[in-house]
Amino acid sequence: YKSNLPANFGGRLASFFNIATRQGNMNQYTARGGVSPVTVHAAVEGPVVKNKSAFVLSARTTYSDWILKRLEDPELQNSDAAFSDFAGNLTFEPNEKNLVKVFGYYSKDRFRLRETNTYDYSNTGASINMKHRFNSRISGDLAAVFGAYEFSTIDESSAPYAYSHNYNIGHYELKAYFSWLSLGAHKLTYGGNAIYYRLNRGIVEPYGDLS
Repeated sequence: YKSNLPANFGGRLASFFNIATRQGNMNQYTARGGVSPVTVHAAVEGPVVKNKSAFVLSARTTYSDWILKRLEDPELQNSDAAFSDFAGNLTFEPNEKNLVKVFGYYSKDRFRLRETNTYDYSNTGASINMKHRFNSRISGDLAAVFGAYEFSTIDESSAPYAYSHNYNIGHYELKAYFSWLSLGAHKLTYGGNAIYYRLNRGIVEPYGDLS
């Protein structure tokens, strides 16, 4: 979405992506993977109970350090970079009127410039979503969502001024969304949500005995 944002997405000020996770295969098990010059990834999915529930698991990681070792800059040769992420999705359909989805995600990135600067990032996300069809005209979605972002850095470029700092942001949300096919030719959507943000700016602390 770039403009004319739907009301159910809240008070967004700019464009955004609306991404939906894929439902797992409820009939058979499948697996796939791949290798590139810098990353490797794999995914597996299949039924937990045939035609009732399914799972999807995926993971990625990198081995990009071998590229840094081949660069001419000595600072980059002695540096390292890495990332990895994991995602899982469980879908449960007890009957024709209900669908439950549980989703989890975790990613971690790390970059070290020689022995002077280290950066770590991580993202964690989880959600529980329930879809219910009350009748042929009214349906609803209920969801509980959690998200967390963490960042930490260590600066050792100057021993007397070396420091460490980390902070994190937490996102907690409850939302409800309903759709009503009123009068046959019209569709009315309505709902509400509540979000609580927890911000911890952290403390800048001396790093090492000389700082």
